[in-house]
Amino acid sequence: MRLPVMLIVLLALVSTAAGAIEISHVEVSGNVFVSHKKIVSIFGVRQGEDYTLDRISQGIKRLIKTKDFADVSAWYRDEDGKAVIILHVEEYPRVKGVHVEGNDHVDETDIRGKLLLREGFFARPAMISSDLAAMKEIYTEKGYNRAEITVRKTPVPDQHMIHVTYVIAEGRKVKIRYMDLIGNGEIDSKKIRKTIESHEDHWWSGGEYKPGVLEEDLTKIETLYRNQGYLDVKATVMRLDEIGDGSHVDIYIKIDEGERNYVGDLIWSGNIVVEDEDIRSLIALKKGDP
Repeated sequence: MRLPVMLIVLLALVSTAAGAIEISHVEVSGNVFVSHKKIVSIFGVRQGEDYTLDRISQGIKRLIKTKDFADVSAWYRDEDGKAVIILHVEEYPRVKGVHVEGNDHVDETDIRGKLLLREGFFARPAMISSDLAAMKEIYTEKGYNRAEITVRKTPVPDQHMIHVTYVIAEGRKVKIRYMDLIGNGEIDSKKIRKTIESHEDHWWSGGEYKPGVLEEDLTKIETLYRNQGYLDVKATVMRLDEIGDGSHVDIYIKIDEGERNYVGDLIWSGNIVVEDEDIRSLIALKKGDP
């Protein structure tokens, strides 16, 4: 008879008070692919040991840690004054095949190169979630920010296996309708726009909105300023507005330029063999340079 957790706790307390109950052996049910021997080995509870709730709980944790099981439960029955531990496991189904549908604009090889799930693996939810996130990132990098990816699991009759199909609705590429630079008083907007990759949508150019590229562009803007002596510059996306049906965005980049810094006196020491003037002639920076 299977006992609820609270009753197991009470029985554990009773057994402790009345004297330790010896474990007779461990029985396993529910396993399909993982052998009885392996489950018992991982469980780690041995014949002849004292039955304690902590020992059973730790064993269950070890089994769950393998990530092969959707559920693990344990109870015991009394047999000639000894405890027979009954383990019931529910394995994740194994993967019969991994399929991709709807990828009209992205090569399947590129997608599969990012997937963790493989044929023969246990269909672990964490692994599937990781695959969904990886595919979303691929599409975002290519400008398909509105791509939606779902998973379809198709059971294989009588085999405890499933086919996993990632279904992709790519949607349209998101493009930049308008991009504004705010706060750049010292460096011309035209020069900044030539430095960055993100740009507005025109008939002669793509103008795709790619979050990763936009982040790189912010770094490029800061580098441009630092090379001009603005060491404390900070470029951020102040606002990003989705337009209409989401096929376009307006981007507002804020630039906090900070104070311009200039080179002061150049001082060095420790040169014995080489003269100061020889060292000075090798240094491109001059006093007063930004």
